[in-house]
Amino acid sequence: MKFIHAADLHIDSPMRGLASYEGSPIDEIRGKTRLAFVELVDLAIVREVDFVLIAGDIFDSDWKDYSTGIFFSNQINRLAEENIEVIMIAGNHDAVSQITKNLTLPPKVYKLSSTKPERVILEHLDTEIIGQSFHTRSVPDNLVLGYPDGDPSLFSIGLLHTSLNGRPGHDPYAPCTYTDLASKGYQYWALGHVHNREVVSEDPWIVFPGNLQGRHIRESGSKGITLVETSGHEIQSVDHIELGSLYWQLVSISHSSTGLLEEVERKLVQSMKPSKLNIIRVELTLDLSSSLSLDHENLQAEIYAIANSLDNIWIEKIKFKSSEPSQLISFNDELLDQLKSEFLSMRSDVSAYESIREEHKQLSSVSREVFLELTEYHQLQEIIDESFEIILDLIKGTDS
Repeated sequence: MKFIHAADLHIDSPMRGLASYEGSPIDEIRGKTRLAFVELVDLAIVREVDFVLIAGDIFDSDWKDYSTGIFFSNQINRLAEENIEVIMIAGNHDAVSQITKNLTLPPKVYKLSSTKPERVILEHLDTEIIGQSFHTRSVPDNLVLGYPDGDPSLFSIGLLHTSLNGRPGHDPYAPCTYTDLASKGYQYWALGHVHNREVVSEDPWIVFPGNLQGRHIRESGSKGITLVETSGHEIQSVDHIELGSLYWQLVSISHSSTGLLEEVERKLVQSMKPSKLNIIRVELTLDLSSSLSLDHENLQAEIYAIANSLDNIWIEKIKFKSSEPSQLISFNDELLDQLKSEFLSMRSDVSAYESIREEHKQLSSVSREVFLELTEYHQLQEIIDESFEIILDLIKGTDS
C-alpha cells in the first residue's frame, strides 16, 4: 500500500505585505499555492498511490468566490478518475463554521465530520482512517480523547490537526501528547498545523509533513509531502518529497560600505536554488558610520536592480541593522533588559492573539488599504520583532 500525507495547503493564501517594485512577480507568487497542489496531484498519479490524506487547512480562509472551490474540485476529480481516494479534515483556517461556500465532492472523496471522530474503512486495503475536522477556528480541547482505539485486524491511521503539546509560532489548538496518540494503537498518525516537517516518533509513526508551499520568510527551506509505503501492517518507508516552486530564505550580510553591492550580488547568486523562484529577504548589518552615511533608499533600489538582473530571484524585503551601539545616547542596561523582556512576553502570549485578531479584523473592515489582514500568529510576532528593532535603532540614534 502507498499513500501521500499532506497538510496545510492554504490554497489561495493572499500573501499580503509583499514588497512591490518594478519587475516584481507578485501575481505569479500568489498563484503558487495552487500550483503546489497541482504538483501533489501529479505526483499521486505518477506514483500510483492508493489514497491521499490531507490533515487540515486545505484553504487559507473562506472562499472569496467559487473559483477557489472549482479549482480544488477539478484537481480532486483528477484523482478520482485514477481511483485514488482522498480523505481530509478541516483545520483552524478552513474550519467548518468559517467556510460559507461549498461544492459537492466527487465519489471516493471524504471530508470527515466536525462533530465527532469519523472512521473511513478502505476494505480492499484492510485500512481504516479515523479523524475529526475543526468546527470552529479555535479548538482548545484534546480531540484525541474521543478517537476510538484502532482495530487490530486493520492498518489504522489517525488524521488530526494539532499543535501537540505546543510548537513555536503555532496556535495551541487540539492539544495532546505522545502518550495520548500512542495509546490508540494506530500504526500512523497523519498530523497537520505545524508548517515545518517533523517526525515526532517512529513508534508509532507520528509525522507533521510541513506545509505544501512556503508563504512567507518564516516558512523557509524545503516544503512538500510525506510518501508512506507499507507491507501488510508494517510501514516500510516514510519519505519527504519536495514540492512547491517558491523557495523562501534569509540572506544575512555584515559588511562595510566598500564593495557592499558586489557582496550582495555574490550572496544572492550563492543562495539560489535551481528550478525555483527564490524569494529572499536581505538583512544588512552595517557598522554605525556606514549605516549613517549610506542612502538607504538608493541602496534598496540598487539591490532590487541586481535581483532583476538575475534569473528567478525576487527580494521580499530589505532590512537594515547597525552592528555598533551608539555613542550618542547612554541607555541603562537594566532598562534595556526590561524592554526586551516586555517584548518577549508579548511575542509569546498566544492567548492574547485571538482578541488582537478580532479587534484588527474590525479595523480591517473599515479600510483594507491601511490595515493588512492579520490571519496568523506569525504575523503578530513579526510586527512585534520589527517594532523592537525600530525602538533599538532609535535608542542607538540610527535610521532603520
